[in-house]
Amino acid sequence: TAMTASDGTFDTITENVEATLNISGLGAGVHDIYVYGMDEIGNINMTSLEHATITIVDDLAPATNGVLIDGQPSVTVAKSAASTINISAAVSDSGMGDTFISYVNWTVGYSALPGTGMLASDGAFDEVTEDTYYLQDISTWDAGIYDIYAYGTDSAGQQNTTSTVHATLTITDDMAPALPSIAIEGQQ
Repeated sequence: TAMTASDGTFDTITENVEATLNISGLGAGVHDIYVYGMDEIGNINMTSLEHATITIVDDLAPATNGVLIDGQPSVTVAKSAASTINISAAVSDSGMGDTFISYVNWTVGYSALPGTGMLASDGAFDEVTEDTYYLQDISTWDAGIYDIYAYGTDSAGQQNTTSTVHATLTITDDMAPALPSIAIEGQQ
C-alpha cells in the first residue's frame, strides 16, 4: 500500500508517512505491519524491522447456518417407527472472527445448553466452517414436537448461545395404550 508524506510532500531526508489500511479482511490474531522506504534515486529498503502491531480479538461467536434432521428441516415419524435420526448442522466463524470451530452442541429447545456434542463430518474440528452430525436414537422419546438447535464454539472460546436456527422433529402417537393388568372383582 502506497503511503503519503504526512506534510503532503516527500521533500526532506526524513519523512513521517501515513496510510489508511483496510483491515477488514484480517482474521483474529496478531498482525505485524512493516514500512519500507525508497529514496529519490531508487534505493529501496526491503529489510526494515520497524513495524506496527495490530491485534484483532475474536469477540464474535460463530453462526449456525443450518440444522437438519435426516437431511430435512422438518421430519415427521410415527412413534412405532421411531429409531435413529441423523442430526446435522453447518456452523461457521467466517466473517465473525475467522477462527476454527472447536465444537458444536445440539439441544432440544432453544438455548438448552450445554446440550450434546456433535461430530465433525470430516473427522476433525480444524476449519473456520464445519459440517457436523450426531446419530440420535429416538425410540424412547415420547410423541410430541421437538425443536432441535445447534450452537457452535470457536477456538477463541466464543460460543453461540442465541441461534434460532433449528429443525423440527414431530413424533406422532400411533400406538394404542398399554393395559398392564385388569382387575375383575378384586382379582387379576
